[in-house]
Amino acid sequence: AGYRSTAWIVKSANRVNFAAAGRLGLIDPEAAGQLADAATLWRNLHGILCLTVEGGFVEASASPALRAAIGRACGIADFDSLKEAVRETAARTTIHYDALLGPPSLGG
Repeated sequence: AGYRSTAWIVKSANRVNFAAAGRLGLIDPEAAGQLADAATLWRNLHGILCLTVEGGFVEASASPALRAAIGRACGIADFDSLKEAVRETAARTTIHYDALLGPPSLGG
């Protein structure tokens, strides 16, 4: 168990740990890279939203300046591209997590 388990990988979901898991052969290196990138995107997105939005984010009421700041914080040029990157990253992450842990059970 310890650091050589998939539970550790999920619990420690950040760029450094995914990269290490790939280097150690705990997960496929390509998946590790994609999960590392996903962890960075989620961290950056969460961070900028915590700093700039009180309550929940509502795209329709966000100013162009705020949308641009969110995109920049995530390293993506424009907000529409960020939305697409989030969708693609979520889909890839789901595939990798399902491969590591199996699909989530809905019955508990």
